[in-house]
Amino acid sequence: MSYVKLIDDWSPRTWGVDDQFRWDPYSHAFPFVFNPRGVLVHRTKGVADRMEYDHVDGHAIHYWCENNGNHRCELLEFMPEGLILCARCESAAVAAGGKSAEELNGGKHVHVGGVRAVRHCCQPSN
Repeated sequence: MSYVKLIDDWSPRTWGVDDQFRWDPYSHAFPFVFNPRGVLVHRTKGVADRMEYDHVDGHAIHYWCENNGNHRCELLEFMPEGLILCARCESAAVAAGGKSAEELNGGKHVHVGGVRAVRHCCQPSN
């Protein structure tokens, strides 16, 4: 299994009545995150379980591009073939000293890119 060391700055903290809630950050996790509601695969920066008393109530995933996901996301050991990796995540992870996505993916090519909003109304007439 190819876990990566997480570099996020989450620290365990509690809140709520009688400190009933707390974050339990992970020290290592799979390097890729797939959010079924999105179009890009992201690089994992941090993962923490949200605990209510003594059971896991959900979890949060922090991406290198500064976006985040939740319990609906799937942590992946390898990059899925044909999907696109977030370019911002890749550049930030490598700049922080992490391995490239291709190194983590066993030397296989990884498509890197992004998503751009495009306006479809109010186009100038020719």
